[in-house]
Amino acid sequence: MSTRNPYSSPETAGSGQSGELIRKPQLSGFAITAAAILNLIFLGAPGYFVVGQYAKGCVMGLASLVLWVLGLGFIPTFVAVYDVIYLGQRLRRGEGIEAWEFFENRTAPEPVPVTERDPALIYKEHPSLIVAILGNVFFLGGAGYFATGQNAKAIAAMFCTLMLMFLGIGLIVPLFTAADVTASVLRQRRGEGLGKWQFF
Repeated sequence: MSTRNPYSSPETAGSGQSGELIRKPQLSGFAITAAAILNLIFLGAPGYFVVGQYAKGCVMGLASLVLWVLGLGFIPTFVAVYDVIYLGQRLRRGEGIEAWEFFENRTAPEPVPVTERDPALIYKEHPSLIVAILGNVFFLGGAGYFATGQNAKAIAAMFCTLMLMFLGIGLIVPLFTAADVTASVLRQRRGEGLGKWQFF
C-alpha cells in the first residue's frame, strides 16, 4: 500500500476539489501582486482565481456587489486583498490551502536562532502589519518600509511616488508597495530574514 505525498502529488496541484489541498509552489511574487490588485479593483473576486480558490472568488464577488449597494462594499474588498496576499505567500512556501480557507496558518514555525542569523539580512520579531500597510498607502508609498527596517527602500519608494505624481500616476507605487510590505512583514513574523532591497 503506497502513501501519497501531498507535497509532490500532481493530481491535487491547483485543483481545489473537495477534500484536497490547493498547491502552487511555483506562484511568483508578481502573480501575488496581480491577485491583490485584481481583488482591489474588481469586487474582491478575480484574485482568488490566481490562487485556485474559484468558488470562494465567486462568492466574495457576489458579497462585495451586494454590500456595495448598501455602501459597505469596501469591507469584503479589502479583506479579499490582504487575504489573497496571505494565501499567496503560503502557496509560495509550498504549503497547501483549502478551497475556502482564509488568511495565514496560525501554526507559526520556530524563529531562526540569533546565532544562526545572516548578518546581511534584517530580522524583526513582531513588525506591525497595520503600521506597515498604512505607512505605504498614505505616506508616499514608502514609509511603511521603515517598520520592516528597509530604510533605503522606503526612501526610494517615496521618491518614486513623488516623481510619478507629477505624471498623474503616483497611485501605482502605493498599491504595489502595500502588497509588497505585507509579504515582507509576514516573512519577518515567520522568523525569516529580509534583504534590504528584497521584494515579495
